[in-house]
Amino acid sequence: MKIPANGAYDSVMFHFFGGGENEQDLEGNVILRPDGMVLEIAGGDGPYLLVGKFTNPLFKAANSHQNRISEVDTTWSWLDSLFVGVWFEDNREFLFKFKLGARRTA
Repeated sequence: MKIPANGAYDSVMFHFFGGGENEQDLEGNVILRPDGMVLEIAGGDGPYLLVGKFTNPLFKAANSHQNRISEVDTTWSWLDSLFVGVWFEDNREFLFKFKLGARRTA
């Protein structure tokens, strides 16, 4: 599985759908590391800080933000040109997807 280059990606749009609710787009940041990925999302019922550990072919994380409102468990993977996954929050299940843009430069 060839995923994008390590580094920080700003202004990433996360698209959520399912869960019996309206679709929602939230903006956040992504840090891609050799052993995982960090998702930072401020909106919605957040804040969310998800430090995903890579277990080929999946990333898995729980919301670890110190000011979190909601408990969240997530699993996602790289699929062609975007990341797709399942998001569990407050006994609801959502699908979500996001695509990385340009990598942050110094």
